[in-house]
Amino acid sequence: MDASTSHKNLHGEFLRLFLEAERDLYRYVCALLPRPQDAHDVVQETAIALWENFEQFDGSRPFVPWALRFALNKARQHAAREGRRSFILEDEALLEKVVEEQEAQENGFEDKRTLLKQCLEKLPEKPSGLIRGYYWQKESIEQLAHKARSSREAVYKQLQRTRQLLLDCVQRLERREEHLGDSSAS
Repeated sequence: MDASTSHKNLHGEFLRLFLEAERDLYRYVCALLPRPQDAHDVVQETAIALWENFEQFDGSRPFVPWALRFALNKARQHAAREGRRSFILEDEALLEKVVEEQEAQENGFEDKRTLLKQCLEKLPEKPSGLIRGYYWQKESIEQLAHKARSSREAVYKQLQRTRQLLLDCVQRLERREEHLGDSSAS
């Protein structure tokens, strides 16, 4: 892979992660700054800083908490440029706590995604194909019903049953992991 291809891959990965996180960044910055236009400007500055530092990002960790730390620094810089304390939230410890909570949530979501993937792999072919068609390939209920030679109602019911199976499976795996964690701590 040449340097140009590597740069394109890096750029594509950055764009994907940033676009997924942009709304969270904006909400976070809106909680810091009183004016929406200031928040918009800070998110744009944050995007530039994130891109400039993206090679330092550890892809095994969640992107959003990493990005929120940049947003906090850019919001502080913005407030200093304005020559006033323009934070809505003034408490530094609280600001750090928000970032830490986001990181904990992201780690929890990643754990659930891993469990969900395990559960998806255990599904029989028909329900698995239904889930893949509906969520990954964005097929409509009508398209799925036509492919399955079934009614819309039957497809809805099968999706509902499959979602419940997945939820039960994820919860069972979570309980098993908690039990294993408790017994290893003893």
